Amino acid sequence: MVKGKDKIIKASGVIVHCKYDDLVDPAALRPHPENPNKHPPQQVSLLAELIGYYGWRWPVIVSRQSDFIVAGHCRVLSALEKAWDKVPVVYQNYSEDDELGFNMADNKIQEFSELDFTISADNTLKLDAKNFPLEMTSFPIPEIKRMMEWTPESPESLSQKIKNEKKYREEIESVKNIAEQVAEKIKLIRVKNLSKAIAIVIPKGQGRELFVLIDPSTKDVVAELKRYAKDGVESPLAELMASKVQL
Repeated sequence: MVKGKDKIIKASGVIVHCKYDDLVDPAALRPHPENPNKHPPQQVSLLAELIGYYGWRWPVIVSRQSDFIVAGHCRVLSALEKAWDKVPVVYQNYSEDDELGFNMADNKIQEFSELDFTISADNTLKLDAKNFPLEMTSFPIPEIKRMMEWTPESPESLSQKIKNEKKYREEIESVKNIAEQVAEKIKLIRVKNLSKAIAIVIPKGQGRELFVLIDPSTKDVVAELKRYAKDGVESPLAELMASKVQL
């Protein structure tokens, strides 16, 4: 917390915990014209509530060279939404390239993190036991309810669950790749019915996938899939596919 001897610093009534160079009117700050990150109203409003609750934990970073905001665009928008007339600002030196690069990195790097559900659920239960307002974790209500219903699992079952989820993600990615390849190949076949066919890719594991092409007139896809499972029964489009395209 930033203090004098016994003085608590506030900006528009909000406690300032972070170090800063100056308290500035957010309306006077200049958004970077090349900032690629767009902030939807829901995010701006949620961050405004978080800042109001926790105080200012991060300042807005402004370039001394360009006078543009480099990091903290959403914080500025949140302050404007709340009609706060002061926000903490830090001024830093950047080369032209570094300024643009840091702006992009600051927006992108957070996307690489992954939340551990078990730890998040444990923390949620701990906070709830102390009557902490769980909406201040920024988790949506459905996710909070899911974590509140969580019960510990044995290390063995949890390990298997993680392996299954990883395998599922890999198979889904494989299905996407196969589906994209199939879509591109189907474009090469100038047959009216075939262009409207229903393409289904079923992962079988170990890098093997079953590609099924359903006649567009089929009303019961499950029944048609069962037909594939019977010996000697082929899709009415199978011969055409075999002759027109290599999958």
